[in-house]
Amino acid sequence: MKTWSKKKELSGGISFINISRPQQSLFNDGFVKLDTRFNAHGGYKFPIKNNWLIEPMLLAMAQGTYREVNFGGRGHYILNDQSWLWRAVYFGVFGRARDAGYVVAGIQYDAWDVGISYDINTSNLKPASNGRGGFEISAVYIIPKKPFLLPAKSCPDYL
Repeated sequence: MKTWSKKKELSGGISFINISRPQQSLFNDGFVKLDTRFNAHGGYKFPIKNNWLIEPMLLAMAQGTYREVNFGGRGHYILNDQSWLWRAVYFGVFGRARDAGYVVAGIQYDAWDVGISYDINTSNLKPASNGRGGFEISAVYIIPKKPFLLPAKSCPDYL
């Protein structure tokens, strides 16, 4: 992640899961090797005017023959932007390629990010869900970075 300020930030990452292809079984009736899973994500938060930020985002995942791409963005309205305080509200719209979309809203309060989302099913699963989707609630706490302090020199006794 590259952070210029709270208002301008570039983030991204990749991960590999199940690299050793572990075996699994629900009923001890034979074991199935899990395929390796790959995730990649990225986002860029930048100001568009006064107290408004926009943050386009992308998430791509692959495991075996399955693929998923999520894309969209959030808009942030800054309520308080002081060096010791950060308060903002956000809203956003996202899509999951070929089968769903979802809306999000939340608040950022210093190191806390609390949000709610609702997904809307557009795939062939409509008979099971009637296209209603569902609510999700999230709470995230970001552990602050420890400040980098230069080593201090003490004055010699004879001064």
